[in-house]
Amino acid sequence: MRKRALGREHRDVASSLSNLANLLQSTGRYAEAEPLYLQSLKLRKKAYGPRHPNVAMCLSNLAIHMQATGRHAQAEALFRKALKLLHKALGSRHHLTAYTRSNLADFLLLSGRTTEALPLAKESLEGLRETLPAGHQYIQWAREVLKRARASQGTS
Repeated sequence: MRKRALGREHRDVASSLSNLANLLQSTGRYAEAEPLYLQSLKLRKKAYGPRHPNVAMCLSNLAIHMQATGRHAQAEALFRKALKLLHKALGSRHHLTAYTRSNLADFLLLSGRTTEALPLAKESLEGLRETLPAGHQYIQWAREVLKRARASQGTS
């Protein structure tokens, strides 16, 4: 409906595509999700420019997809690119930057790179605590990542 009402290249269409891709991803329908992520990314770059936070968040979603489908090198590169864009656009303590940092920490942790993951997880949780209410889901996620990173290193 958004395509008909707003046009095929409208930024709200990009949001709808990304939301649908997230849903498909969460139900294990990876092959159907990927083209939607890529189309959303293309539309967001056109609508907002290549350095916009919305582009970065789409890159982060695509990184999660790449991780889930076993393309770890691509996932890491996308996480790092998204984090760099968010850091430049919003600063290091913004909640989207901190959340993406937490996702990168989780990726590193799952890749067995605990030494790299632990400082990112700590920094992420600190940033999220500064910017979001205590019960926010991003804070809960960051706590979980930090807990697992500490457990992997044998610290508390």
